[in-house]
Amino acid sequence: MTMLHGRRIFVTGGAGVIGRELVPRLLKHGARVFVGDQKPRPVGWQGNVLYRAGDLNELQLHELDDFAPEIVIHLAAAFERSLESAEFWDENFHHNIQLSHSLMSIVRQTESVKRVIFASSYLVYDPTLYLSSDKGGQREARQLRERDILNPRNLIGAAKLLHEEELAFLQRTAVRPLSIAVARIFRGYGRGSRDVISRWVRAALQNQELELYRPEGLFDYVYAADSAEGLARLAASSFDGTVNLGTGRARRVEDVISCLRENFPGLKVKYLDSSETIESSSANTELLMSVHGWIPSTTLEEAIPEIINYESSVVADEQSRFSILVSSAATEVPLLNAVQQAASRYSPNAQVIAGDFNGECLSRYAGFDFWQMPRTEDENLEELLDGMTQRGVRLVLPTRDGELEFFSRHLQKFKDRGIDVSVSATEAVVSCLDKLQFFQRLNGLLPIIPTHDFLDEKVLGGGPYVVKERFGAGSLSIGLNLGASDTQIHAKKLKSPVF
Repeated sequence: MTMLHGRRIFVTGGAGVIGRELVPRLLKHGARVFVGDQKPRPVGWQGNVLYRAGDLNELQLHELDDFAPEIVIHLAAAFERSLESAEFWDENFHHNIQLSHSLMSIVRQTESVKRVIFASSYLVYDPTLYLSSDKGGQREARQLRERDILNPRNLIGAAKLLHEEELAFLQRTAVRPLSIAVARIFRGYGRGSRDVISRWVRAALQNQELELYRPEGLFDYVYAADSAEGLARLAASSFDGTVNLGTGRARRVEDVISCLRENFPGLKVKYLDSSETIESSSANTELLMSVHGWIPSTTLEEAIPEIINYESSVVADEQSRFSILVSSAATEVPLLNAVQQAASRYSPNAQVIAGDFNGECLSRYAGFDFWQMPRTEDENLEELLDGMTQRGVRLVLPTRDGELEFFSRHLQKFKDRGIDVSVSATEAVVSCLDKLQFFQRLNGLLPIIPTHDFLDEKVLGGGPYVVKERFGAGSLSIGLNLGASDTQIHAKKLKSPVF
């Protein structure tokens, strides 16, 4: 590791779970570090690390040339659960495929770079090697070797394997010597992660019931601190090629639950049936041992208490803050200012967070904490809950009609996290979003403009008429002061017209 002293290292995704473990290790061994990440600079890195916050797809050649790194450690990536959602289609392309290609297009032009370390994944291996439909599962985990058949399991695995091939091409066609090492990391977990172990710890701290599928599954759990150590050792070595980064020891999902029970005696677990295949995998670590004389050694029993301490400190920090999230903040700067004024009168620790799916909306630049939120859709519920919990959100003010039903349907789950949402009951929300149902519910109770889903002159009279979309913002594609003929023509341009 003394080989790292004085070396200039560029780390992508350095503010992530592994990166937060890796960067301090590199600094400890005397490396000079430049980090690029979408997240804000982590606390404590001021002055010690050259930091670039923003989308690395927009990284320019001169930025890397100015730092002149000798080593590039490419960690940046987007992940989901093994069964990926439809929304991950674009995210995977932008943050995995496009990002990796864009970065290496710059690296190949940066003359100072002599070595590249890529954090790949065991998901590149053929899943038929380690997945089973047998309810009993495989008796022992399949040890995956670097030379085993490659057939990516999902989009993440495909993106990782594609970049492995890109790096091989880059090395083969480089005009100058370029050393490349690929680490196929097995089932990662760590402090502040989105992995299932951290999610279970957060749930247990709030006395929530854990939902467990396939307790017999076998995984090679690799603690983020060990992954960071392995990557740092690779950076310091001269190894060229692909190596598994895992413990070589498979543990059952039930073992994780047992470790949690040791720390949470009252842990509530709900065992659920599942038709999903059972995983039984681990890393063959013979090559890793021959390269480093070392393999990851942190056990679940050692790591889980560290994760509990970390998450407990996060909870304690959150309890001292009072955050209000204005979702779909977009251009709502006057609203954000008004909320901040009101909140500061309520609590001196109150802060307002502007949230929006669009990372380049106006509210991002209005001086408030900004969160580029996942879309408010069912498949993102856990990510939204975790994101709000981590940011100390106690109140959500939705500002867009299209997200009201989502918040209303899941209101209890937000309340279970101590988060209030300013939203009406689902029945009321649906009635207000549907213009025809709104008329039908209130007709006879209040004076209300007659509304129908077809042009009935006997009921609506001889005009002029208004025609608009039944659902969504009423001003979109609206037709005003139209005669009967023009009304029918305009209606054909709409999806669900009401008159």
